[in-house]
Amino acid sequence: MPTLGWTYTTLAQALQDWPVHASALYLANIGNLIGLGERRLWGDLNLEEYDKDDITTVQTVIGNRLVSKPADVIQVRNAAFVLAGAYTPLEPRSLDYCKLFAPVIGTQAPPQFYAEFNSSQIYVVPTPDAAYQMQYHYLGTPSENLTAAAPNASTWLSRAGPDALLSACLAEAEHFIKADDRYKDHIDKYANELLPRLRAELRRSIRAGDPGPLRAAPTIVEG
Repeated sequence: MPTLGWTYTTLAQALQDWPVHASALYLANIGNLIGLGERRLWGDLNLEEYDKDDITTVQTVIGNRLVSKPADVIQVRNAAFVLAGAYTPLEPRSLDYCKLFAPVIGTQAPPQFYAEFNSSQIYVVPTPDAAYQMQYHYLGTPSENLTAAAPNASTWLSRAGPDALLSACLAEAEHFIKADDRYKDHIDKYANELLPRLRAELRRSIRAGDPGPLRAAPTIVEG
């Protein structure tokens, strides 16, 4: 395990070396595995301290129940919209509930409820009768990621939890190669040991003033 955190190059090499037999499909998707692993780890850590707000980029479309999420969303915490200048929250419900509540798509009104639809959209009912400005509070991806464009750079996440990041990437690797017993051991250790420990360590560092990946470091004023 690297002492200063993974870079794209070192993590890609570790993932390439891990399987006993690495298929061409697996090797071609190393970059995707790293991105999926980063997203998986950040979502599993689920640190509310680094939540984001988006109040400007998304609007509803008249007559369309599908509403985009922010581009970098992992998990929506709260969804709302602006109605007559006022913040108007949407209440989360299941998709079935929403469809039963408002079965006629052609009936339009200010939305009241939303359901998760897919990774990039929510489903709102009633069908929007105007282009409302959406306001999201959500867990988003960190602004920095390991990338082939900067192969020798590390990130806050790769330095803070290198062992957890490797295990998260290996969990995603099961989509491309046949997993052996080592994978199960890694996933069990990830869920039961690495993830809780890293979450606790990061929360301690946050309380100690570490700005982390989403906030600017505080300005030090010398008297």
